[in-house]
Amino acid sequence: MPQVYKTPNQVLRLWMHEIKRVFEDRFINNEDTTLFRTILKDSISKTIGDFNEKDTPFAEPIIFTGFMTEFYSSSDDMP
Repeated sequence: MPQVYKTPNQVLRLWMHEIKRVFEDRFINNEDTTLFRTILKDSISKTIGDFNEKDTPFAEPIIFTGFMTEFYSSSDDMP
């Protein structure tokens, strides 16, 4: 879907959103959530590299929704 997700950062944020919904939403305490986020950030940094502050895929909140369009859209892109 190159017409929807034009940058690697957008694809990475969508992937992070999905991973967080699958795994993070099931944790029952803050320690597990913090550990998961640390592992996720470390894994991405080791695999892809570092990001500058402006284009960081880790900026919270990471929210995508599909109820307004055919494809998932980032809440950052909505009016």
